[in-house]
Amino acid sequence: MLCLQKHPKYKWTLAIGDYFSVVLGPLVSIGIADFFDAPINLSLNYGVVICGMIAAACQVLLFQILGLYHIQTVGNVGTSFILLSKGMAISFLSLMLLSIFLAVQILPLEYYAVAFVCSLVLLISIRRTILSIIQHTNLLSDRVIIIGAGQKGQAMLSSLSNKLKVKKAIGFIDDNISTGSQINGLPVLGKVFESHLIAQDFKVNFFVMAIDNIPRANFFQILNYFNEHNLTIYITSNYLKVLQSNLVADTFNKYGLIRIGHPAQSKLLILSKRMFDVLVSFLGIILVSPLLSLLAILIKTTSKGPVIYKQTRIGKAGRPFTFYKFRSMRINSDQDIERGMRVTDFIKGISPNSNTSTKVINARQVTRVGRIIRKTSLDELPQLFNVLKGDMSLVGPRPCLPLEWSVYEPWQKQRLMFMPGCTGFWQVTGRSKVNFEESVIMDLYYNCNVSLWLDVKIIASTIPVMLFSKGGE
Repeated sequence: MLCLQKHPKYKWTLAIGDYFSVVLGPLVSIGIADFFDAPINLSLNYGVVICGMIAAACQVLLFQILGLYHIQTVGNVGTSFILLSKGMAISFLSLMLLSIFLAVQILPLEYYAVAFVCSLVLLISIRRTILSIIQHTNLLSDRVIIIGAGQKGQAMLSSLSNKLKVKKAIGFIDDNISTGSQINGLPVLGKVFESHLIAQDFKVNFFVMAIDNIPRANFFQILNYFNEHNLTIYITSNYLKVLQSNLVADTFNKYGLIRIGHPAQSKLLILSKRMFDVLVSFLGIILVSPLLSLLAILIKTTSKGPVIYKQTRIGKAGRPFTFYKFRSMRINSDQDIERGMRVTDFIKGISPNSNTSTKVINARQVTRVGRIIRKTSLDELPQLFNVLKGDMSLVGPRPCLPLEWSVYEPWQKQRLMFMPGCTGFWQVTGRSKVNFEESVIMDLYYNCNVSLWLDVKIIASTIPVMLFSKGGE
């Protein structure tokens, strides 16, 4: 089964509208200047047009970064205007500074002000037109089914109905209410574990989970079911509070919706990600080779044992591979039976430190140099060779030990449905300050929202985490 649509229709439509607004703005400004007999001296050739189209795509990306496609922003005219103005100002100012730096007149000075105003007016006008279509028709509404017909599910229905009509609820799913019953004018369509059949029958885009006081085991059982059936689900739940505190989610009234779907497996995405990994890891090895040599000498001269520690880890889809690190602990420390038991307890959430750290280590076994390189994550630099070999990606969920894999619950194994990485979403946000379950949830979120842009942001965020030793142990 193919994955259902990844993002709501209104987001794609607004992004496309913004793109054409940014492209047309400069062209309209040229026409206005000609109309008032003040022609702008600008030569339009293929090179200029292509550069303009690329610049427009970058502008839309900047709007995404500024949060212009979140529902709470879209529905607020004042906030949208401020962020649109800010985004356009950043772009035009960057272009002017680039012109000064290169000592080249990219565009005539009088062009900037006119193009800025024209682009902003087009952006606002086209956006208002799209929002009007959303409000008065169902053309851009996503068909959704609410999981849970209790108090929380009915409150979610009210939230979806009172906002812009970007999501049209067509029914409920509830295990405790008879199929065919009516709740607030909508039918109960079936049971939770019939969702894949209901999705086909009713051609829905998304599911929204809003169940009152759902037990932990049931919550993750449902999460695993939706992963296995390639279904996209938006969730409002206390179990995802670690994501809600680190992300700007779409918020309907007080409910923040976090998207969890099936890991992205687009062939084009996988190929482009692999090319990015090879290029960056190769350049990275060359740049840090002096540091690699220095660390190797320090490790060899301060403690007995090999410089590189090799270990079997579990990678994508449960496949084992040889994992490389700088040795930071004394030899044979990985054969500590007590530590193995602590790891198992930690994963199951019953260890004493299960809510304070994602790492289970015996501090007495860490070497002097090891304390430093573990704190700064320099011990993980040899993993760049794992990336070149194709065992790992630069960004992704962390590979686990065979012992850990053996005690994972089914939903936890979904974290490694994607290539494991040297760094990842939880490493740069929570690192050792989140518990095991929260780290898995963060990995699942990454798997469902992976993109090259997200990888670049995570890599950029990893550098200060390493430099300032945030959360390392």
